[in-house]
Amino acid sequence: MSNKIEFGCDFLALCGIMNSLDKTPDFTTATIGVACFLLTMWGFTPEEVDSSVEIYANRVEIGELQIPVEALKRIMKHISSNKTLQGQLISHLSAIGHWDFDYTEKEGVVLNEIGEVWEISKTELDKYINTGANLAIQLRNFAENY
Repeated sequence: MSNKIEFGCDFLALCGIMNSLDKTPDFTTATIGVACFLLTMWGFTPEEVDSSVEIYANRVEIGELQIPVEALKRIMKHISSNKTLQGQLISHLSAIGHWDFDYTEKEGVVLNEIGEVWEISKTELDKYINTGANLAIQLRNFAENY
């Protein structure tokens, strides 16, 4: 499996966790769709998204899903030297956290901890989180109206 597909599987795992912290897990078809859309923003082709989803779903089904902390560590290591991609990851995880209009304190803690590791200022971190929240609102609006 390519590193890109592994990144996709890790990203899907993180989205699943961000959507279920401190509440009943609800990784619905719509939420998976949002996560897949976000993967295209990472440069994934439709085929690569499909491969990532298939492998992720198989891992869930057989109970071999990677520990979310390990998935996060791999992604963070992969983009550790790219501030733009760091902001993109935080925004995308924020979008998933806000997708259900139930952004929890634990979801905020995860994003704050990521920001601390990368030494992102509070102002910049808030900007990324708000970008994700706005993205979630617009995606939700699109999903409900079109």
